[in-house]
Amino acid sequence: AFYDKNTGRMEKMKSNASSACDWLDGGLTFEDAPFADIAHRLERKFQVKISLESERLKAERFSGCFNSNQSINDILGEINVEKQYTWKVSGDTIFITDKKKEVK
Repeated sequence: AFYDKNTGRMEKMKSNASSACDWLDGGLTFEDAPFADIAHRLERKFQVKISLESERLKAERFSGCFNSNQSINDILGEINVEKQYTWKVSGDTIFITDKKKEVK
C-alpha cells in the first residue's frame, strides 16, 4: 500500500517488499500479509500477546518493512495509516479494536 500525504488517500499497489528490505538486519518484512499473520510475527518478535478484536481486521492485508530498532507502537502506527483501528496495552497484551462497525 502507498499513502499519499497530499490527497490523504491510501493506494494499493504491487511491491516486492522483501527485496527492498533484505538489507534490514533483524527487521520485519510483510508482503500482502493478513493482519492476523502480522500480529503473530509481532507477538514473537516483541514477546507480547495481540488480540485482534475484529474478523475484518484479521483479514486486512499489508505490505511493508520495518527496521530492527522500531518499536511495536511505531509499527502499529505505520500499519494504521488509514486510522482503521485503535490499540490499548494492558500488561503484556495489546488489544486492537476495529473503528469500523462490522457488517453482519
